[in-house]
Amino acid sequence: MIELQDDTLAGLLERLDARTDDPDAALLRAVIEELRTHRANAGLEAVLRERQTALMYLAQSQALGSGDIEAALAEITETAAKVLGVARCSVWRYSEDFTKMICVELYRTDEAVHERGIEFELSSFPRYVEAIRDEGVIAADDALTDPRTSEFADGYLAPLGISSMLDAPIRVGGRMLGVLCGEQTGAPRTWTPSDKQFSAALGDLAALAFESHERQRTAEELRSMVDLAEQRVETIERQRLAIVDLSAPIIDVWDGILALPVVGLVDTERSIELTERLLERIAESGAQSVIVDLTGVDVVDTMTANHLLQMIRAASLLGAFSVLSGISPQIAQTLVQLDVDLTEITTVRNLKEALKTCLRRTTRPQADHAT
Repeated sequence: MIELQDDTLAGLLERLDARTDDPDAALLRAVIEELRTHRANAGLEAVLRERQTALMYLAQSQALGSGDIEAALAEITETAAKVLGVARCSVWRYSEDFTKMICVELYRTDEAVHERGIEFELSSFPRYVEAIRDEGVIAADDALTDPRTSEFADGYLAPLGISSMLDAPIRVGGRMLGVLCGEQTGAPRTWTPSDKQFSAALGDLAALAFESHERQRTAEELRSMVDLAEQRVETIERQRLAIVDLSAPIIDVWDGILALPVVGLVDTERSIELTERLLERIAESGAQSVIVDLTGVDVVDTMTANHLLQMIRAASLLGAFSVLSGISPQIAQTLVQLDVDLTEITTVRNLKEALKTCLRRTTRPQADHAT
């Protein structure tokens, strides 16, 4: 089967146009026009399928979903350059203060390399900035003369041999973030509606890449903040325990004898901590006697006295003999005025007497056993 090329069909149409009186020529002309239309439609379908496949590939990219912005943009520009058939494809991002346009990714097909780092001052390209913001996709067939892109002619387009530009905005959350740019070198190119639609879709994918990267960065910052908060909580807890140890140290003064010097005000919370720590030490060490020394306590009220009595009674439930020492005259007077019942508790003048009392109690069973 012989296939006629498009230029051959065009030549036949020219000859048929000259045969205006021939009815067969008119019929043949209609057949040729139908053939050309069919070929054009088939070619367009092939182009659309190729571009749809490329977009699906990019949308499913692991780099795009993971927030790896460099890898994602590299895939987008490389795929775009190959599918569009352009020499260069790049992604430009605006600076935070919207004064610069910075190239964050550039793919060149001539050497198959990725580059970055070029910067432009936006103030030098007011027409381009307005066009990309208001019109969306800029399809400049002749970029050197197109009013929207000619501002780049002397400093960028001409030195690099760029003849045509196809630029799509990158918007994230309604905010203009940057531009995806396809650049044709050599002879100028007429961009088709399909080219413009494909470029716009690529701009949307680039926006997704930036959004994914931002979410990943935010998640990492959140994890860092949580880790820091946990570290601070641990530090505060260690400091709290250290303060508790300093404010109420439990001392092994003798075999089987513990001493708890109480300093300062004893409120409900501190009383609970003192009691818990004392009972744990009694259970761990098997102590037989406990000395609760009040030399460092300046003021005793009804609540403080009750807390101390409850702590001593709790110790006795574990089988530990308790002695209360260091009661100052002021505290003794306060306890009498408050009518605090200390009849079940052994009280002595100071820590030295308390230790003697505990030692006698410890050695007496041994003496009785020897007798």
